Amino acid sequence: DTVTVHQKIRPKDVPGTLLNMALLNLGSSDPNLRTAAYNQLCALTATFDLKIEGQLLETSGLCIPSNNTIFIKSVSEKLATNEPHLTLEFLEECIQGFRVSSIELKHLCLEYMTPWLANLVR
Repeated sequence: DTVTVHQKIRPKDVPGTLLNMALLNLGSSDPNLRTAAYNQLCALTATFDLKIEGQLLETSGLCIPSNNTIFIKSVSEKLATNEPHLTLEFLEECIQGFRVSSIELKHLCLEYMTPWLANLVR
């Protein structure tokens, strides 16, 4: 038997953790999970007042296409520019999730992580 040890989430980590969860799940092959991830992203940006500049519209019956990598990268780029204080928590969560993701989601994760790396030298 193995015991999985989970890291405790601190309040300041919540936006970065949830942001990675939303972006990663937007790349899922499951349409219901993509829709839930989009709604989570909408709620996250509203709750934490994240600046995405009108990229998100909340509506019922929304269909999120599976080939939305450009959209995911665009959202990530805007947030990396406008919310650099989330960088460490976001990247830490990306790295944690990377280990257990499918190869397709690992590629997506690397793509949406990239804009945040420039914030590490600031």
